Amino acid sequence: MSSCRKRSLHPRFHRGLPFQKTEVMPKIYLPIYLPFSSDLLSETVAPSVLPPTVPPNYRVMPTPNEHSANLARVGLWLGNDSTSSQAVQRSWSWLYNQIGYLSTCALLILQMIWANSAMAQPSPWRMVSLELQPYYMGSDPSDLGRSSSEGDALYVPLKGKISASIEETTVEQFSEFINATGLNIDAGCYGVNSHKPDASLNWKNPGFPQKPNHPVVCVSWQDAQKFLHWLNANHRLVPPFEYRLPTDAEWEFLARAGNTRATPWNDQSANACNHANVADNTVLGSQRTWRNRFPCNDAQPYTAPASSAFTPNLLGLYHTLGNVWEWTDSVAEPDATDRQPATTHDAKTPLRFLRGGSYMTHPKFVRFANKDKAPETYRSAEVGFRVVRNLP
Repeated sequence: MSSCRKRSLHPRFHRGLPFQKTEVMPKIYLPIYLPFSSDLLSETVAPSVLPPTVPPNYRVMPTPNEHSANLARVGLWLGNDSTSSQAVQRSWSWLYNQIGYLSTCALLILQMIWANSAMAQPSPWRMVSLELQPYYMGSDPSDLGRSSSEGDALYVPLKGKISASIEETTVEQFSEFINATGLNIDAGCYGVNSHKPDASLNWKNPGFPQKPNHPVVCVSWQDAQKFLHWLNANHRLVPPFEYRLPTDAEWEFLARAGNTRATPWNDQSANACNHANVADNTVLGSQRTWRNRFPCNDAQPYTAPASSAFTPNLLGLYHTLGNVWEWTDSVAEPDATDRQPATTHDAKTPLRFLRGGSYMTHPKFVRFANKDKAPETYRSAEVGFRVVRNLP
């Protein structure tokens, strides 16, 4: 035995980003949708993390010198002046080795069980794994609704493998985080048609009814970071393979899924309701109506379930356009993907890009290339987030 084995949030600007003349389809790394719990079974666990009952510096086998010292102690205890004593030492040596091997196996099995139980906890998320590829980010000058402020097409040399949630983070998932941590998320959220934060609104009460499978809203970028910190600690994930928000460029790559047009419905705005929860005719006749809306009916006056009857994109992702704006991890400042200065109300609070539009966004802003920005502390009944993670 040798071993064991729909409307602007903050002053809006919409960037034009790269435009691709030819169709470029992302290479799907694993072309199946995995239950999140199954996906976690193959997650990378920090190799230095051991069960709480096992010392972090334990050795699985003694060194030769330690082994000899232990046998010498056995010999002294039995008496080392006779042949029988040597025979006893050999017997103890054999027994000592067997116990050492068994102890090693037990520790390894304990570690595997502990790690797998931590990683395979039930979760309602589903992920799709894929390989990032270079693409043209942004809009073509002929795109309907394109702003004159949008720059030229930009080539983005993305690479690597990631796993992305096919759904926006839900109320149920965020509730699990709150219940586990006891964190008290401050009240104060921009509600529907409100121009200042409402202290009575929060992620549990955004001003309209929500079910557990709806996307959580009234969460800031900073709230999302707290959620991700808990999620990674809960599943023993460490950089660079931890859960995080997508970058601005990654978000558009995921949303487009190889589509080089402005939207999935192209110029056929009446078809928008087949693909996205947008400002439409659903609210006609109620107390709330959209001045600018899509000429269709999606039967969702507010948020829709994270996985719903709307058509997902070719990667299987739901609501990359519409439903709720999604936070990205990119700072809104002049760089390769944002050529206009960012304006902040508080220089100490960076602005982050928001993508995708929401259930109440003006039709011309519900496009792959359009982007908004808001401070990290901003909470709105239109804003949620989606998670991704790097893969080896």
